[in-house]
Amino acid sequence: MTKREMMKIVCSQLAIDYNCKPEDFNKDGVIFTIAEKQEGRREMPFITRRLEIITIGKSAIVNVSKNMMSFAKRKFEVCWSWVWLQLYFCSMAVVERLR
Repeated sequence: MTKREMMKIVCSQLAIDYNCKPEDFNKDGVIFTIAEKQEGRREMPFITRRLEIITIGKSAIVNVSKNMMSFAKRKFEVCWSWVWLQLYFCSMAVVERLR
């Protein structure tokens, strides 16, 4: 299996887990999605007050409970550059460890 094939599988599963599309990971910026249980989602506890952020590719996916969406968007508008910088360095550290 090539790295490209592996990343396609990873992105497809993460898209199910975080209620987005696999191609969203290659878009620039932040994508907000509503946290919902999707068919095919990995078995993990599903907490109803939810805010999760994942980064892969060019974007950050913010998966948040519907009732917290406006709050999350407001907070990200205020402090996004700091959050992005932190996420970038954390994700780069993970990538380096995987090499």
